[in-house]
Amino acid sequence: MFFKVLFILFLFANISYSTITTGIILTPTGNVKKQNKKIGFDLGFVYYIGDIIKKEEKKEITYLNPIKSFYFFCDSKLSPINGISGGGSGFVILKGSQPEVEHKMGGGGDIGKTDAFGFLYIAGSKQFKKNTLSCGFLYGPIHSIFNPIIQDRDKHIKENRSYFLSFKTHIFKRDFGIEAIKPVRSSYILFNTSIEKFLGFSFSFLYGKDISSFIGYFGIRLNVY
Repeated sequence: MFFKVLFILFLFANISYSTITTGIILTPTGNVKKQNKKIGFDLGFVYYIGDIIKKEEKKEITYLNPIKSFYFFCDSKLSPINGISGGGSGFVILKGSQPEVEHKMGGGGDIGKTDAFGFLYIAGSKQFKKNTLSCGFLYGPIHSIFNPIIQDRDKHIKENRSYFLSFKTHIFKRDFGIEAIKPVRSSYILFNTSIEKFLGFSFSFLYGKDISSFIGYFGIRLNVY
């Protein structure tokens, strides 16, 4: 599986860049800002406010359910080949403060509960005109990203491998990006959008065999180096 991913990433290599995208929101790209330096570093945060609308299997549709989880992260990478990078991301999650109700992690978690973990990844990107297409593989506790959003403990996942795919373009004088993260052994897939000059507010969509949820969040990813 690793060699299949590596082969796909090599298809993205050796590209000339005009506008460099080092990441969307939670996922990186294969690019670094200064290719001659071969290294890159990003910082970011995401605050999942809550479900705007949510449909769970065998339950009625619900509206405006709080999630209230902060995701702080840093990302460092090495890019030995133009358009391909490998690196690691460190995360700290601060979960919500509402009490538990009916086996749900109210507000995203217990009072004052935090979680810290990291990922290793390999990513590849291809630039064409004002568009950037990226894909990659994450190794690390992806369930720690998903479970605060899923909330219901009966539906929690346990997985350490995931794929991601992202696309960024420039329309209406704004950069627009979307990323999809898919754990290997799970039906869930998380989509995050990113809209430049929109006060950091964007939308996510969580889909699985027993959940469909449209989510509002604030998020930003900054390239430091």
